[in-house]
Amino acid sequence: MKKTVNALWMIVLSLSGILACTSKTDLPTERELRFVFVNDQERFLSPIGQQASVYPILMKLDSIPNPHTQTNEDKVQWPSQRKWLYMTDVAIDTAKYPKAYHELVFEGIDTYADIYLNDKLVLQTDNAFRTYRIPIKKRSVLKIWVHPTDSIEAKKAASLPYTLPEGLRIFTRKPQYQYGWDWGPKLKNMGLWKPVKLISYNTNKIKQVGIHNQLLPNKALLHVQLDLQQPPSENLQLEIFRNKKLVLDTLVSSAKSKYILPIENPKLWWPHHMGTPYLYDIEVMVKHQNRLIDKRLIKHGIREARLVQQPDSLGKSFYFEINGKAVYAKGANYIPQHSFPDMVKKQDYQRLLQLAKDANMNMLRVWGGGIYEKDIFYELCDQLGIMVWQDFMFACAMYPGDREFLENVAIEAQQQLERLQNHASIVLWCGNNENSEGWHRWGWQADKTEAQKEEIWGNYLKVFDSVLPQKVAQYSHGISYHESSPTYGRGDKRYISQGDAHDWWVWHDGKPFEHFQTAVPRFMSEFGFQSYPNRASLLAIDSLAYSRKDSPAMAQHQKHHRGFALMDTYMKRDFLVPSAPDWYYYTTQLVQARGIGMGMRAHRLAKPYNMGSLYWQLNDCWPAISWSSIDFHHTPKALHYTAKEAFDNTLVHAKIKDQALQFEMVLDSVHPKTIDLQWHMINQQGDTLKSYPKESYTLATDQVTKSKSYALPANFNPKKHFLLKQWGNKQQVQYFAKPKDLELAPQEIEMQIISNRDRTQDIVLEAPNLHLKVFVDLPLGTQIEDNFIELLPGIPKTLRLSGKELVNRNGIRVYSLNGIRGE
Repeated sequence: MKKTVNALWMIVLSLSGILACTSKTDLPTERELRFVFVNDQERFLSPIGQQASVYPILMKLDSIPNPHTQTNEDKVQWPSQRKWLYMTDVAIDTAKYPKAYHELVFEGIDTYADIYLNDKLVLQTDNAFRTYRIPIKKRSVLKIWVHPTDSIEAKKAASLPYTLPEGLRIFTRKPQYQYGWDWGPKLKNMGLWKPVKLISYNTNKIKQVGIHNQLLPNKALLHVQLDLQQPPSENLQLEIFRNKKLVLDTLVSSAKSKYILPIENPKLWWPHHMGTPYLYDIEVMVKHQNRLIDKRLIKHGIREARLVQQPDSLGKSFYFEINGKAVYAKGANYIPQHSFPDMVKKQDYQRLLQLAKDANMNMLRVWGGGIYEKDIFYELCDQLGIMVWQDFMFACAMYPGDREFLENVAIEAQQQLERLQNHASIVLWCGNNENSEGWHRWGWQADKTEAQKEEIWGNYLKVFDSVLPQKVAQYSHGISYHESSPTYGRGDKRYISQGDAHDWWVWHDGKPFEHFQTAVPRFMSEFGFQSYPNRASLLAIDSLAYSRKDSPAMAQHQKHHRGFALMDTYMKRDFLVPSAPDWYYYTTQLVQARGIGMGMRAHRLAKPYNMGSLYWQLNDCWPAISWSSIDFHHTPKALHYTAKEAFDNTLVHAKIKDQALQFEMVLDSVHPKTIDLQWHMINQQGDTLKSYPKESYTLATDQVTKSKSYALPANFNPKKHFLLKQWGNKQQVQYFAKPKDLELAPQEIEMQIISNRDRTQDIVLEAPNLHLKVFVDLPLGTQIEDNFIELLPGIPKTLRLSGKELVNRNGIRVYSLNGIRGE
């Protein structure tokens, strides 16, 4: 053991050379620490560089297999039941670090940890969502012992005279989804999921800058609050620049100070479908004796946002206003992109959020069982004009209400509100996901005495009706707070007429997709349906998973106990059921897109009664059979392209009633719009059964526009005939029978691949008959500009491919609705 310890010290001390650097300015220095990783017997495992959590480290060391593949999830539970040690040397007492003050900043420790400096315990952590800081005065050896959660949670549970619903996870402030969900694995990660930094400074430094706006006619007032690390010993100079122009030059004499900056005729931040998400560059500089000692650059969007909940003759509204304009929210629920969030890179955020915008989404709901996302997520939402509904990290459970827990939550909330306060994209803070719904309608009260019920609900109110709304009011600068989503669940008849709703009658209760067309709430914040991921994602799970629907690996990656049966049941209602596995997987995506597409269109065509449609869920945290529209490898499913069409700013949808056709049209815009609508009734071969004259319609922004009724051809047959509608540069095919009843020609698609000089490729598709939902299935890493397209007879369709490597015919498979053959 002595030799092992000595070897550890040599490695630890050698890190000081890696950390050494100098600064020629008086700005604070910031260095991310590098560590060695040690097991609970203090046996050296590996130098790991900067922060990394336990599971990714062990994967890199080949100590465990990839938990996301095959049936490895069951094999890798042991790391979460062990202690782990991170060690490093913190070098601050040499001439290379001539600063007066030093602090260690722990941005994310998951979760229970004992922190030692030179073998003295200086800090114990118990919240993965908090940042911890400790001063440090001399060169020290830093040790971070990270502990498993089980015994700590069991001890806390034993202190209560009753059992709280949903297991032991509720006692630990860490990502709740890591305990297993109906779309994700049980992988209770540990360790450093965000950096540990050494920050050093001399005179003073900026602790934070908060900016919020007040809109007046033709003017905006920017309220700037500057918080310094400590009260200045003498006046400091403050300079504020707006888009590189000096707008304030003054002295600062206190640790907290406020300033008002007027902007005439400001450029406002808008969701991308309503205008430009304009961001001002606000640079704050603090100087001491004309030397710059600290600065901050903030990308600031000027906007006012509020949630409007007003009683009316139909119930109670639920919609968002941006800059005084009502906004129809279109989007999805977002979960963490990986079981281990430290493995998510900048390009992953860029890819996923760009896909969301490309699908015409203007809102993402950050679900409360995951994480408060990294800064890059919100920065990109600011830039892309995507509104963020931000849950606090509480989901599907009842939580403790003791003083220690409440104090912990209060600090967590304050830190996250302060960190995220300057993001224009955040338009709502919500207390929790389905906690209230679960308590009132999921049977959680069944085994409780009246006194226990009163105490548990009282503790709920302490967190969600007291601590969190008070913190939001104090630190969010006017952003609305919503106690719990949904306002009412499907077990309460008010879910249709008041507030936001989670409608799981479809899926959990087996109701047909047509239910969405009759049960439209004021705001749909959750509804969904499962499908398989794309072929490449299945192959990434296990090479056998693709050829065997019943493989053990496939079963482990389906986390809903009735998932396979429900997908099969719904498929039989509307589609032919193919026997070949690859065709079955493809068809599940069509089922999902058909059902959720019905919901999205029904919601939008109920505007302004309904003012939001957010489906469950945008993405995955591992390769899985789930409700996502974009799989783990960021490959869109059929639902993604259905959302792109259903969420288009201009939605044109036809309905048939009493042998007459009528269009319903809805517009999401600040200004009315006139469209010229042309449509034809065609058959499989592309022959025109009837052409209708072009009509012009002026669409209002606040309600649905309906066309007059048009008589259908006498020989119209919904199994054989299709509506081809065109306006502007849009062209869509709509059909009126169930897919299994359509009389489609067999799949017959010609494909040509053309390589371009810029290393992109064009794939050209052509067919002699109408082909629906044509899917070009590609290898991982290859992207396509469009998919699940309608291929009109005799008209070639060219799609652009891009990726690191060129693909050939052997790497491409093509599917269509025409090719589905029943068992």
